[in-house]
Amino acid sequence: MLRPGPGNDTYKEPSEPAVEIVKALIVGLSLTADLQLKPQVNSKLKLLPPYQKSGLQKTFYAARVASLHELYEAFQLEDYLKPDQHWMKNWLSGAWRTIEASDGAGGRSPNAKRDDAPSVRETFDKMNGLRNLVSNQLSPAAGLAVGFNELDGD
Repeated sequence: MLRPGPGNDTYKEPSEPAVEIVKALIVGLSLTADLQLKPQVNSKLKLLPPYQKSGLQKTFYAARVASLHELYEAFQLEDYLKPDQHWMKNWLSGAWRTIEASDGAGGRSPNAKRDDAPSVRETFDKMNGLRNLVSNQLSPAAGLAVGFNELDGD
């Protein structure tokens, strides 16, 4: 990943390692939304969120969200947005505030920057919106064609 180019069998183009890391961010957001939050939104799934039985669900959610946000910030994808897309920056920062204000189980995170606890549904929707914007707006603006990944289905 550190030395893409013609002599690298895996990463021939300089953008390929960045695409892989953006895919990891997108997959991380998808897995967190679908495995941690969706079972609480849709009880018909009859799935337990990760670590619920052990009592570590909230800790797991907080660690996962913190690492995803750090990866997002490290990429600085918002820097590639055009000036007329300023609304998107505001929406994205609000989405992160909501996601981080949640404890992943319907309560308020102790480190929340929001006064209220967002519902699991609101958190789920913000996380999916964030994933969609990273996939469909931010990545293309940065010249990164994400394309297919293993979670896209058949």
